[in-house]
Amino acid sequence: MVRDLGLEEQLSEDIGALDHLRMTRMFGGMAWLWHGNLLYAASSRGVLYRLGKGNSEWAIQEPGVEPMVMAGRPMEGWVRLSPADTGKDSLRLKLLVAAKTFVAELPPK
Repeated sequence: MVRDLGLEEQLSEDIGALDHLRMTRMFGGMAWLWHGNLLYAASSRGVLYRLGKGNSEWAIQEPGVEPMVMAGRPMEGWVRLSPADTGKDSLRLKLLVAAKTFVAELPPK
């Protein structure tokens, strides 16, 4: 799978400087972990955001956002922004804020 380095750079700019944030290769792309918990990940399939159970209903109503599907099963609380829609700054940032809000509540790993 080919990584989208431009998208990875944009996502790094979106998150800015954040204590206890690290990047690692995951899901065929790059993932951002905050306090050891996955915040979001970029790959050729778009951007995966961790919004948490019960927090993703609003997001999947947005054009270009769909539930993450693994092995044919939707994963509750995880959404994917399509590659074609990653250039929508306001949507990308809205999803990031929601992911940060959820991940901030998780215990560090």
